[in-house]
Amino acid sequence: MGKISIDISEDSYSKLRHQDYELSILLGVDSFAYALSDERRQIVALREYSFEQQDAPAWQETSAILSIIQNDKRLQDNFRSARIGLSGRPLTLVPSRLYNPLEKHQYLLHLSALPDHAEILADDLGELGCRGLYALPAPLLGALRQGFPGCRFMHLSSALLQSWRKLAEAAGSGHCVCLHLQAGELILALFSNGAVQLCNTYPYQSAEDFLYFVLLGLHQQELDNNLTPVYISGKLLPESAIYTLLARYFRQMQFMPMPAQIAAGDQLSQNPGHFYADLFSLMLAS
Repeated sequence: MGKISIDISEDSYSKLRHQDYELSILLGVDSFAYALSDERRQIVALREYSFEQQDAPAWQETSAILSIIQNDKRLQDNFRSARIGLSGRPLTLVPSRLYNPLEKHQYLLHLSALPDHAEILADDLGELGCRGLYALPAPLLGALRQGFPGCRFMHLSSALLQSWRKLAEAAGSGHCVCLHLQAGELILALFSNGAVQLCNTYPYQSAEDFLYFVLLGLHQQELDNNLTPVYISGKLLPESAIYTLLARYFRQMQFMPMPAQIAAGDQLSQNPGHFYADLFSLMLAS
């Protein structure tokens, strides 16, 4: 079982109101996080478990996930609804007009070998005009369905893309690049006039690796790094090696702002809003 790294309970939180709260869970590369929010989308509680360095990412460790679900007393209750964000590769985007649900395996097979006993899921990304397809171990998904009956699954990239689209539209015409980092993993998307042109996930081990993949994405789209706005989210600080290196190459960088639709209490507000952009995006995803 992971160790609790963040535990926030606002004054407005009440364990007697669990049936009124929405539960949002995110299975990250090395973490399991969840937030409880009320009908006004005010986050009343947030808890994150971190896993020690391991050979497999957290989302593949069914036993570790089950241990948290079984031992966290909050998660034993019933909630108004539950949505679960999932990480992992392979993931691909397929234009909605070309999508055939009978060909789900074929869309992913050309990317890499699928996990053993894989189940393939598809997210409808609505106004983005595409479907996000990904594969995860069926035993893990079965355990989550048993623990949270009626839950809705969504890939983290799908949730982020919907939030990033709003940023891209607010930026107006032109291009922008959006970055989200987890432990050793970069999710990168590039938008042109509000439409997604590129979305990939890359493993990285150093700040130089991180920069390489960002510049590669811009090079593929023939963009100028000096003129392209960059939005960043994840647990990254301005004094970090990654941010410092990026700042040498990009003139227009900013952290992803906290969505106006979500209200943060006094305790959560003490943390940078971009730290939990993944959970916030999951909460707002359609």
